[in-house]
Amino acid sequence: MTKDNGGSEIKDYVRSLSLVDNHCHSVSGSELSLLGFSNFLRESPPRRSGELDAFRSMVGMTLLKHCPQVLGGESFESPQTYVSRRGELSPSDVITRFMSALGVRTHLVDTGFNSSDLISIEDLSIYSGTNCLEIVRVEAVAESLLAEVGSAEFMNLFPSRLGSRAQNAIALKSVAAYRGGLSLSAVPPDKGDVKLALDRILGEAKLRGALPRMEGTLVESYLVHTSLEVCNLPIQFHIGFGDPDIQLDQTNPSLLTPVIKRAASMGRKIVLLHCYPYHRSAAYLAHAFENVYLDLGLTMNYVGSRSSEILKETLELAPFVRLMYSSDAYGLPELHFLGQLLFREALGSTLETWVSCGVCSESMAVETAELIAYRNADKLYGLQI
Repeated sequence: MTKDNGGSEIKDYVRSLSLVDNHCHSVSGSELSLLGFSNFLRESPPRRSGELDAFRSMVGMTLLKHCPQVLGGESFESPQTYVSRRGELSPSDVITRFMSALGVRTHLVDTGFNSSDLISIEDLSIYSGTNCLEIVRVEAVAESLLAEVGSAEFMNLFPSRLGSRAQNAIALKSVAAYRGGLSLSAVPPDKGDVKLALDRILGEAKLRGALPRMEGTLVESYLVHTSLEVCNLPIQFHIGFGDPDIQLDQTNPSLLTPVIKRAASMGRKIVLLHCYPYHRSAAYLAHAFENVYLDLGLTMNYVGSRSSEILKETLELAPFVRLMYSSDAYGLPELHFLGQLLFREALGSTLETWVSCGVCSESMAVETAELIAYRNADKLYGLQI
């Protein structure tokens, strides 16, 4: 690459980079109706009508701009035409076309929010041609164990069960944001209080005839602090917008500051996922604490053409050595495809502007692109890239 030539080549360089997807999910292996497809475009419960509404949004509009060509169609064709064309192909063909076009070399896959509709992590690796590594969701491990043994034995067995599940994992994931919010205790809570809370959770589960659901800041504090003590793995936290289970103001990452401080004292790393609309707060935490990393997964797909602005706001404070790429794609291979596409466009555009305005040299821009695209994830997770 020609250096310091006004940044004209930096966009092409970013497009050529192999990425590490620091957090994502598997994809559906089923044939999808228009309604079924549109439900995967929403951060809301599945609907029985209004199948076109999801396309009348930034994520839907962006999908109709970029994805039809992958299936042999035209940009901005109607949702009906796109989903119909998609249905003419086998699910495996659709998955292969999108997943093989990502330019991603490693996927870190959260397997804790799963359904029978999603293909296995092994099949995802085959379709994508990448190394797929598992992220273990702490709540999923806890809920499975509590359903097996009850609250008294749970307190004795959870540390070893989590440690066993984490042996082959690349990271842990907490969805405390969905289960009462991020106002977690600075130290491990009293175990007697936790047992009482678990008894309540079991009682409610029996009344519903369902599996127990870990929730409440007391129980989540226990799970998170136990995770810090048992596992020397990065712990990822959902931050910011998502399904309606959350109360948005309780997902501000600044609420995690006491946990971050304890994690730092133990040499543990924290990863703040998604972050919108608290991306500037997350950037500050990465600036203030050496053990904090962040990404903008999920955000890029849903803000679409505003991706560059969100990235620039994040980079105001976030150290370049702490920001990573992720898609947080779930269900649709199209979301994997759009995640990397919008990320590359946002990063390339930002760096090109910096070079052309004299903010940095082209060699600095190249280094920054590589750090965010894969080098930071390589270092954090010990990947062999």
